[in-house]
Amino acid sequence: MAERMRLDLRKPGRVRSQLHSREVLLDVSHVMAAIEDAYAARPWVPTEDMLLVRFALRTLLKSRSGWETRAFCEQLDRALMLLPDDQFYAALEGEPCAPPRRERLETSVGAVGKNVLTRADQAWLLTGVETAAGEVPVLALRRFPSPDLVDWESLLDRVAEVASDANSELVIDLRENWGGHETGAEKLAAALVGHRVDRSTGTHGNVQLVRNMKPQAAVARMNLVWEQAQAAGLKMEASHEMTPNATRTPAHQEAWLASFANEPAARQSNVDPSVASPRIFVMVDRVCAGVCERFVMLLRRASNVIVVGESTAGRSSLLEFGLVRLPGSNIEIRVPTAVLLMEGQKFLGSDGLPADIPVAPNHDALRVVQDRISSYTR
Repeated sequence: MAERMRLDLRKPGRVRSQLHSREVLLDVSHVMAAIEDAYAARPWVPTEDMLLVRFALRTLLKSRSGWETRAFCEQLDRALMLLPDDQFYAALEGEPCAPPRRERLETSVGAVGKNVLTRADQAWLLTGVETAAGEVPVLALRRFPSPDLVDWESLLDRVAEVASDANSELVIDLRENWGGHETGAEKLAAALVGHRVDRSTGTHGNVQLVRNMKPQAAVARMNLVWEQAQAAGLKMEASHEMTPNATRTPAHQEAWLASFANEPAARQSNVDPSVASPRIFVMVDRVCAGVCERFVMLLRRASNVIVVGESTAGRSSLLEFGLVRLPGSNIEIRVPTAVLLMEGQKFLGSDGLPADIPVAPNHDALRVVQDRISSYTR
């Protein structure tokens, strides 16, 4: 199976407009194999979800006249939408085929107000907002910058000083934040709530990274590496050779696991939003995904952090992606080969992180935070 999944570097795939029934059968069998390899018998995937996906894929074989390729890809992607995440999908020309999937994956503005940082050329903004308690500092980020950015270290020092003041509040605005640089986010989390980072690998505390180490997973990862290199105009050897370490998780992802390990075992489900100062309010919306979600995970383990807004996107548990190109149609399947499990083997999936203080749609989360801070002084 691994050899059949390997991309041919000398023969770029061309998408056929029409598929015969035998090509549909070949493609469905490859998708089934990829799903079984990634999800079968995994504790975070309900058995009924797997049964529904298998049934939906088998129904694609009933057309004796074959399929128009784009229609086949859409139905294939709709079947994959039955899995508990949005990152295992079928795509043509780099775009997910099912319209509902594209709508969920596109970066759009959430429903709880816009980030106070409006300039696209700025990585961050440290400003303030008026409350009954006086002006409260607001750190706004629409992406997490590289820690090498000029003035980033000085910003971290200023943030750490504010966060350690027992008589102050701090607001972090992550609305419209789609992610960014993991190391920059991890350092900001350390400045805010004092995370210590151990650079070891493997299982850390109650958080575990489960990797698929089968040959087909390694092939899928290298397929994606090759395609990205080709898109960037880089050359790779046609042999497509791989070493065991060629597709391991980058060191900055390993650091996230170590960060979790050094924190309390778990956040209580009944967090009291009226906890004592210092209070850190984190505003989020449904755009927050990947690095943004993992940043919020780190912060919300501290009892003085209050998350305000709407549930996040739910796209941060799956890592180390690969690519499978279906042999009949040349449709591409994006395949995760590792998963980050939270406390109690919890899989974040597509549910996202809930807010401690939910904000109704079309209401401004910043206004809610201002009112909450003002209420503490009355």
